Amino acid sequence: MAELKLDVNILGLGKVNLLVNLLVKHKDLLPKELLNSVLELVDCDEFEYDRGYFSSRGFGPITVHADGYEVSNVLSINPILKTIKVMDRATDIEFSFCNILSKGESIMQIGGA
Repeated sequence: MAELKLDVNILGLGKVNLLVNLLVKHKDLLPKELLNSVLELVDCDEFEYDRGYFSSRGFGPITVHADGYEVSNVLSINPILKTIKVMDRATDIEFSFCNILSKGESIMQIGGA
């Protein structure tokens, strides 16, 4: 079995985010072990948009329309894993596309073609 090692020196979370997004975008080309490590890495607060993120940009409260769901009690959204953490659900909502609205107007879209 071949072993893949990466020696990456990255300065700043923005560059980590860029690298992770590129890896996830090409996930079908990655070895399973590397993909699993990347997905484990992005399952953390630093890669999530939470209420504070939207509030600091002047948006609030938000509503999310995702694959047939309409969710208003959102704790956070992970655009890389495409999951929504909801206050009153034991498990995250997974989506392929979501539209985030504030005061009835679309402020962000994640996923889709």
